[in-house]
Amino acid sequence: VTCRTAEALAEAREVLGPDQVLVLGDHGVDLASLRAALAMRGLVNLLSEGGPHLLRDLLAARAVDELCATVVPRLVAGDGPRIAAGPALDVPVDLRLLLEEDGTLLGRWFVASWWGADRRREACGQPASGPAVPARHTQRTTQYWTPKGSSS
Repeated sequence: VTCRTAEALAEAREVLGPDQVLVLGDHGVDLASLRAALAMRGLVNLLSEGGPHLLRDLLAARAVDELCATVVPRLVAGDGPRIAAGPALDVPVDLRLLLEEDGTLLGRWFVASWWGADRRREACGQPASGPAVPARHTQRTTQYWTPKGSSS
C-alpha cells in the first residue's frame, strides 16, 4: 500500500506486479479507504504495529476497531511519547479483556466511538453499562469480562 508520489512506486509495481500494489492517495496513504481496499482483497482482519503517529492517524480515519496493549510493572521516567501522537484526538474505548500474570497486564479494548460500546456489550451477552466483572479465575491468571462464547 502506497501513494501516487511514492519514490519507489514504479519499482514496487515492477517487482511485485501492478495488481499487488495498492495506490491510495496522492501524497500519503488514504487511511480512511485502506480497510475497504484490503477487504476487497479478502483481508478483513488487520493488525497494525506502527508508531504513535500512525495509531493517531488510523484512529482519526476511523480505521481502528480495537486496541491491544501490554502494561509491565515498571515505572520509568523520560520524555517518551504517548500511545498516540499528533493533533488532539479523544476516542473512547470499551474494555473487553484484561489478563494479569506476574504483575503484567494484557488488555484488549474496543473503540467505542463509531461502533457503539453498549450495542457491542449487549451483543456479547453482557450488561450495557457498568464495570467489568471477573469472568473466570485460574491459578495464576485472572481474566476479566469475557463475552459469552469467547475464549480470547
